[in-house]
Amino acid sequence: MYEKLRAQVLPGLIPPQAKMLMAVSGGPDSVALAHVLWRYARDEKERELELVISHINHGVRPESAQEEMLVQGLAEKWGIPCVSHAFDAKEYAKSSGRSFQEGARAWRYERWEQDMQELGCTHLATAHHLGDQAETVLYRLFRGSGTAGLAGILPSHNRVLRPLLSVTKEEILAYCAGEELPYALDRSNEEPVYVRNKIRLNLLPELAKEYNPQIVQALGRTAILMRWDEEYVQEKAEEIWRDNIIYPDNPISWRYSKTAATDSAIDSAMGSDQVLAKEVCLNIRVLDQPPALVSRILRRAAAQVSGEPRGLGYDYIVRIMEQGISARAQGNLHWSQDFPGFQVEIKSEGILFRRSTHEQREKHAHDHGGRPGLRGEYEGKPTGMKVEIQLTEGTWADISELGIKVGIFTDYSQEVVDEVAVFDGETVLSFPEPLVCRTRRPGDKIYLKGVGHKSLKKVFQEEGIGMDRRKSLLLIASGSEVLWIPGVKRSDAAPSRQNRGQLYCVLRSVSSAEA
Repeated sequence: MYEKLRAQVLPGLIPPQAKMLMAVSGGPDSVALAHVLWRYARDEKERELELVISHINHGVRPESAQEEMLVQGLAEKWGIPCVSHAFDAKEYAKSSGRSFQEGARAWRYERWEQDMQELGCTHLATAHHLGDQAETVLYRLFRGSGTAGLAGILPSHNRVLRPLLSVTKEEILAYCAGEELPYALDRSNEEPVYVRNKIRLNLLPELAKEYNPQIVQALGRTAILMRWDEEYVQEKAEEIWRDNIIYPDNPISWRYSKTAATDSAIDSAMGSDQVLAKEVCLNIRVLDQPPALVSRILRRAAAQVSGEPRGLGYDYIVRIMEQGISARAQGNLHWSQDFPGFQVEIKSEGILFRRSTHEQREKHAHDHGGRPGLRGEYEGKPTGMKVEIQLTEGTWADISELGIKVGIFTDYSQEVVDEVAVFDGETVLSFPEPLVCRTRRPGDKIYLKGVGHKSLKKVFQEEGIGMDRRKSLLLIASGSEVLWIPGVKRSDAAPSRQNRGQLYCVLRSVSSAEA
């Protein structure tokens, strides 16, 4: 394994004089990664490589302390500087309104970015391997991804390097055994609880047994082929973008930038060059291009006014394309649509993407009798109870019949709650309709990062929620745009951002005495 990596992978992946921060958890993958790079730095001294280990203790399992000691011991043995960090992963996930896995992952990349800045590192090395690639391709295939998603994990992106991406898990374990490397095993990885665990533990072995013994390698090749196609199409889209972009008169933080086509969580943490613009206008002739190019250009324009790296979902992209083509054919170039935080308008000048303005938010506030997005009602089905509630900032809406309270806060930390979802307040307050606390309605949909909009029916089916429970589940929505289904799913339509006003949607159970 090492000789193959040394000859075929590492020279082209790692630039000379790089200083790499290696993410080492103590498992076999990351221990093998650290050892491979340590050997490579010694064998290729003329490349002048520097290494630093970063270990994160999630504080979840009893053996976490031993794993930290193991990593520190290896770093001392190999003469590599090591920094360790501890944090309460469960508490962080709860306070950030994310799942445990999403919250812990986001925190890790943010911490690694800080380590890189403080230690002067040029790159981050992670231990993703071929099995991780296969899982990712299947996971994104199930969610309806295009070529960008099916390209999987990139070997190098935004200063993140993945030297083991062409190596199987079996090769890694054999390498650790051959080099007598100690490592720890995280037993939670063997529990088929999360979707990715189910893919790794159940689906991939079944596919290997019944369909293709080399399924992992086949999916790895698919990712490479998709990446080649995506790079070519993205290059063409870049040319079309330059030829059809109409620069706004008064841009906000405008600069020409290339949007990322991969994992937005990593892009956000590792310094993607995505910036916000007040408005972006595209020449109407852009619709003459093939759909593969038009969809990327529209998504990019949406991303630059919304701040969401993936821009619009599939259904919205198709709607804009169809409306634009129909308007041109009929000679009636006038169509507009509101989206969370911005608008799209098709007119003779072109396709205009515009961020919601302060004046528009003030108008919403006037129309709704107060600050937009902070009012609503609860329709208690199947009991028929209807309770008018004012989700005024900093107060609770008491829905006693169900034994719960719902609240919305812009500064929230004092209450003991069952669940909390955190959103970007500025985006939520620019929604065209106020927030409503209610049960589901026909046409409800929820936006999921990397997937686009998904109907609540599909969400409930995937989560195994029966028909009876669906009738009484509460949700927070703006029109048909569902932001949060407590205990089930939260939307990615208004992701919480650092240094931005945050809006906390809170659910709290109340005792019978309180009710």
